[in-house]
Amino acid sequence: MRFGQNPLKYTKKEIESPAEITVGVLNYIPEQTGYFQGQFDALKLCLASIRSNADQAFDLLLVDNGSCQEVQHYLTDELKAGRITYLILNERNICKANAQMQILRSSPGDLVFYSDGDIYYRPGWMQTHLQVLKYFPEAGIVGGIPLRNLAYFHTAPSRCWAEENQSKLLLEKGDLIPESWTRDFLSSVGDERFIDNWINNEDWRVTRGSTTAYIGASHMQFLIPRNVIELIPHHRFGMALSPIDDQYLDDTIESSGFLRLSTDHPTVYHIGNTITEDWLLEEYHRLVENSEASKTPERSESNRKDKSALNWLWRRRRILNIIKAIHEWTFKVYYENV
Repeated sequence: MRFGQNPLKYTKKEIESPAEITVGVLNYIPEQTGYFQGQFDALKLCLASIRSNADQAFDLLLVDNGSCQEVQHYLTDELKAGRITYLILNERNICKANAQMQILRSSPGDLVFYSDGDIYYRPGWMQTHLQVLKYFPEAGIVGGIPLRNLAYFHTAPSRCWAEENQSKLLLEKGDLIPESWTRDFLSSVGDERFIDNWINNEDWRVTRGSTTAYIGASHMQFLIPRNVIELIPHHRFGMALSPIDDQYLDDTIESSGFLRLSTDHPTVYHIGNTITEDWLLEEYHRLVENSEASKTPERSESNRKDKSALNWLWRRRRILNIIKAIHEWTFKVYYENV
């Protein structure tokens, strides 16, 4: 039984509507050891760079896919402090693809930026994405990292459209993406062996008016309009992390005839699970450790020394490669003998 009436019916209280733009971040840090030891710092830098380097009003949505208590407590504190607008804490890992759809479908904005939790956002990142979508409204997604291998990844409609519209835009093909961009990305994912496979690929670049974009986009970070999200068929995925599941969204965009585009220069950077680059460490110090928005308890002197020593270690590429080789060998030995 209900007694009385909800007072909101009579107060005519106006509320603040959701922003037109939602930035949705997916996070998963089940523990702070092993592979995930440096992931928490990567997440903090991701969130801080989004807020610091955006140039439009937006709401920040974070879906946590079953992280450890310390991480979820931190995110709850960020919500209370107003630095996260919407927070969804999954009790368990529901798999990356399901959680990604959770973000896209629950975001209230007409324009949604999706992001893995280990992406650094450069100054001007948001406006550059929006500029591409403005001049290419046929785009289904707009990514922030032009990569040489993406021109032929679910882009048949994009390349066909570019060929058919050459009288209305400038289409360029060839060796267009600087090799340094490719090497930076491959270094960030810990494997530069792909450079030999990518280096001979042909880039596709289109220009309409004052805006240029590359054909192809990654699914680790992108801008997607609401009308495209609504075309994605409902599906429940069963694998915790699967490259095949990752391509479900890619298949939808391709089959619907939308363009896959990226900005004309890298506007974001893949951090990975450990901050090793000197310039990223400086950004972490500036945006996270020295930020007025940071409310985390100050580290003890011993912890700061441990952190400094760890950063020195990871900056030494040769040592890092040795550690990686040992890890890969032990992983292989273990799983070949279980």
